[in-house]
Amino acid sequence: MDNKSFETIITNSQHCQRNWDLSKNIKPEDIETLKVAVKQCPSKQNRVFYKALFIQDRSTIELFHSTTLSYTIQWDPYVATYNDQTLANLLVVLVRDRDYTENPRVEYENDSGVKKRDEDRALGVAGGYITLAAHMLGYKTGFYDGQHNQDLTKELLGEDVLLVIGIGHPDATKHYRDSHDNVFDGEDGL
Repeated sequence: MDNKSFETIITNSQHCQRNWDLSKNIKPEDIETLKVAVKQCPSKQNRVFYKALFIQDRSTIELFHSTTLSYTIQWDPYVATYNDQTLANLLVVLVRDRDYTENPRVEYENDSGVKKRDEDRALGVAGGYITLAAHMLGYKTGFYDGQHNQDLTKELLGEDVLLVIGIGHPDATKHYRDSHDNVFDGEDGL
């Protein structure tokens, strides 16, 4: 791959996809590559901070989507909608998997704020790795922070959700910002 093509992939990977072509599937070998990307990215002293759930079951994805009523489309009066980035062909859900009782490797790790900071950084790196890998494989991605309705998502998945990345095929008939209910108006908002 030449540098210009790689730069185009990087640029395109910053856009969050909000609609999906669910008539297509993600190839199993691509899912394996995405698993390598999320498992092999660097973290503080190579520690584990999360585990990745790869969800393709449509009913589970739609149930998860039903917990995302938090995407603000208007502030006054307040109007929100569901986050359609979570309706992708595949959801990669990063959930907490850190043993905070393990001994610190360095002195400053005794501070719980440092532990949380390291977890947040690991999530950011993992999200970046899996997003770039997905785009290199020809897919689109969308992010959801997973911090809303945590009681519902924990009940659904049995885990503390930290970050969600939707991966899949875009609906070629729509702008990437179009959702199932709203149409992007070309401005900064919907």
